[in-house]
Amino acid sequence: MAYTGFVKIEEFIRRLKECGVGITPNPSGSSHYLARFQGRKVPIPVHENKDFDRGFLRNICRELGIDPREIVR
Repeated sequence: MAYTGFVKIEEFIRRLKECGVGITPNPSGSSHYLARFQGRKVPIPVHENKDFDRGFLRNICRELGIDPREIVR
């Protein structure tokens, strides 16, 4: 993936799953998924066709306790 400063949320979620993060849709039916990893939970906004800033995605990784360099390249 070429560096653009932004990442498609589908790609980000795929990479999280590869690292063992559990991803489930929010039971309330909102436009967020819930990421779970080693006892930590973080909501992830999922809006169709929207790209997310790499800095925002790095913060999600840190909240989950994952090295962002493994996910956000």
